[in-house]
Amino acid sequence: MRQLLFLLIPLVFALQSAQADEDRTSWRPNDYWEATQLNFQNLIHGTYNAQSCKTSVRSFLGCVAGVNKMRQLQSPDKQVLVKFKLGGAGDFYEVDHSELNPDEYIAEYQKYMRLLEKELAQLGEAMRLMPFSIEDKVSEFEKKYVTATNDSMSAGILFNEYLKIAKDPHTYIVPRALIEDDSASSKPVKGIGIEMLPFNDLGVDSYIIKKVVEDSPAKASGIQAGDIILKANSKSGKSDIMEAIRGNEVIQFTMLRDGEEVEINLTKAVFSTRQLEAYVFQQNGKNYGYFELKSFMDQNACRNIRRSGLKMLQYNVEGIILDLRNNGGGRVDLAQCIMALYLEPGSRVWGERRVDSNKLTTYPVRTGINIFSDLHTVTLINAYSASASEATAMYLRDYRKTFTIGERSYGKGSMQGLTSMPENPRLLNGRTQALYYGPKGISPQVRGVEPDFEIYASMEQTEPTPAKREEDKYTFPLRDKSVDPRDYMEPQRLDEIATVNDCAQREGKRQSDYDKLDIVGKAIFDNQLQAAFDVIDCANKYVPIHKGTNLRRVDHWDYMDFR
Repeated sequence: MRQLLFLLIPLVFALQSAQADEDRTSWRPNDYWEATQLNFQNLIHGTYNAQSCKTSVRSFLGCVAGVNKMRQLQSPDKQVLVKFKLGGAGDFYEVDHSELNPDEYIAEYQKYMRLLEKELAQLGEAMRLMPFSIEDKVSEFEKKYVTATNDSMSAGILFNEYLKIAKDPHTYIVPRALIEDDSASSKPVKGIGIEMLPFNDLGVDSYIIKKVVEDSPAKASGIQAGDIILKANSKSGKSDIMEAIRGNEVIQFTMLRDGEEVEINLTKAVFSTRQLEAYVFQQNGKNYGYFELKSFMDQNACRNIRRSGLKMLQYNVEGIILDLRNNGGGRVDLAQCIMALYLEPGSRVWGERRVDSNKLTTYPVRTGINIFSDLHTVTLINAYSASASEATAMYLRDYRKTFTIGERSYGKGSMQGLTSMPENPRLLNGRTQALYYGPKGISPQVRGVEPDFEIYASMEQTEPTPAKREEDKYTFPLRDKSVDPRDYMEPQRLDEIATVNDCAQREGKRQSDYDKLDIVGKAIFDNQLQAAFDVIDCANKYVPIHKGTNLRRVDHWDYMDFR
């Protein structure tokens, strides 16, 4: 059986879905873990013991990381750093860093782990002889925290914390049922079906509805985009409103709509959320094809994009917009299939290097399905566009088949393979097996994909959106041996980007459309999507459709050591 490879942010994977026997629509993460019947005592006592923890410096550090995770699980409201005292009795001691903000605490933790790594390396073989009382910490945690209803999830969390340091942040175990459910074209969920943004204008400290999900309780109740939540179950203020929404099955909203208060009652219910949304936008008298792909896990997504795309072409769309914002990745074969909808015969559709090899393996594009090759297209990305999203954006951009808009992507260039665990078929083991590369031989690992047009989510935004990216997952510094992708941009493409940018500034409708809106309309204005309309219009005026497959590639293909 061919092994599937994946490009994801943990803990989300994709796998050929199997029909679940039980109803899992209301399951929470703990339910998925408990269904695995993972044995805490066998797994954790077998991992966190003095003998196995001292097999290598990385194993030792993984165990110290696990002790810190135990402390965090027991006291999530505190920021306590658990340190190991080298020499002596081999005891742990605690340092309270509650005065630090979360980012400062993480920096302090990483600083300590890096120092400990150096000290352990200097000890050499003597590390195996020193006392290490980790069994006491595990027993204490088990006694105070582990119960019959959280034992499997506790085991999974601690084992993955160990793997994150001892192996790499993308090697871990995951419940098979979670993968099956996340791989469906439409996923049943229980909830309301709204997307909200903070709203602090009009004297209101609350939320504004950005989007209402189709077929959801919110849609059925009459909630609309642009509604401002004044109260939820008589509670006001962002924190209390959020608490009321999360903690109640029946919710009474008081909304502000067009200056008037509207009362809306709804009950949470099960509804389906689709992985792919496809629309034809009508904007300023023109039609634009739009796909929002929420993940690369739906095995039918490429087929559905092609089918919807053929219908869109009948509406004489100006161009195609592929929205990969907040898309955490998925299946490699799905990314390759979607790329083939754009790329010319002769294009390279994939390149990878196995972690145990120096050979770069490349794959050609599937021919005959490039339905978007005669259109200008835009791909939307942000800091949470990861792995398969980055690969797709990178390939389409490098072949000059799309303009990228948004903010720098996440920066995950590694591939994981999923295999069943023989001792527990309810679990899957994800292991990092390769790095992937764009058609120019450059990996997005850590650096991510820089957009052709850096456009922020909000029109009023003046600085990049704060976000955690791939580099923040690594406790130890990455050894970057890469080249700068900008050095390999074709001069013609740089000229095209500059031409489109000048046109968008001069002739674009984004600013004028925004200025016409009231304060509510401005709050939910999709600045990046509106920029996409302008870029397509300007490209249609001044940039010819590119048909070539020749690229400037690095002399020695780029790579990055990571651990």
